[in-house]
Amino acid sequence: MLLVSLLCSCGKKEELPQASAPAPQTAPPEAKPEPAPKPPAQPTTPEAKEQPAPPAPTKTPEPTVAGEEKTFSGTIGGQPVVLQLSFKNDAVGGRSTITGSYFLESQGTSNTTPLSGTLQDGNLVLEQTVQGAVTGTFDLLNDSANKRVYLGSWKGLGRVLPVKLSAAQ
Repeated sequence: MLLVSLLCSCGKKEELPQASAPAPQTAPPEAKPEPAPKPPAQPTTPEAKEQPAPPAPTKTPEPTVAGEEKTFSGTIGGQPVVLQLSFKNDAVGGRSTITGSYFLESQGTSNTTPLSGTLQDGNLVLEQTVQGAVTGTFDLLNDSANKRVYLGSWKGLGRVLPVKLSAAQ
């Protein structure tokens, strides 16, 4: 009550002394940068760790698997022929040794001609032999548009004939 009477008696309210220094202003809060997103966690299960990486793409293989046999059909100078070739990989630079035979379809399999040669970088070179003597040669290149096709020539008996062969499926 005493306080009330003091206040009322003066008709004025006493003001409490205030500090002469202005109140410190607080700085506006700064926006904190967001942390960078974390990369997804790597799986820690043993099964996930042992998964092999996907295989790298491979180019179209040539028929050079050791002992692989292929049948080709086509023409020599317009005559239908069938070649049966066996491929064997050599240890040197992707080269394959080839043995086999061919026959004209009009004469059948009873009249086959032996062949031997090489395949390297899509170049197929074959020699035909009759009674141990070379009587003709095939010089063929793999067609870049169709890897199953070989185009080139046969040379023998004083003639050069065009050759087109396709690998049987």
